[in-house]
Amino acid sequence: KWNAAQMRDAFISLVVNDVVEAIIDRVYPIKIAELLPDDSQVILNQGGERMTEGMIIEVFKPGKEVFDTDTKESLGTVETHVATIEVQKVTQTMSYAVVVEGEMSKISKDLVCRVIKGKKPESIGRKSIIKKTESGGVVLPFDKK
Repeated sequence: KWNAAQMRDAFISLVVNDVVEAIIDRVYPIKIAELLPDDSQVILNQGGERMTEGMIIEVFKPGKEVFDTDTKESLGTVETHVATIEVQKVTQTMSYAVVVEGEMSKISKDLVCRVIKGKKPESIGRKSIIKKTESGGVVLPFDKK
């Protein structure tokens, strides 16, 4: 059971994480860095903690730029879906992925990628052997039964 302050902090943390991810995706989007046609792999320009094995990512080809008719400001580019890839291996600076939908021949360097499904990282450590009681207490491993 959480108190109001804990709920507020958890909610703020979730929102902040989403906003930070959106900013990073705008400034430093995931892109195709290289193609390895011999084994049908693509190399992505990001790795480390941001990427995880099993991530499902869509690949897009940018098209015509669209402008707002009133403000004349750019609204971005029309994008065409090229393929769907799955991350197989992650290093500190890059990730290796394979095509799971679409054709390898339509993928080229510098195409923009967007994560559609991320695999949750495996939990670290082991399962706790501390048990909760109905009254709200805990039973530690060394407690007498």
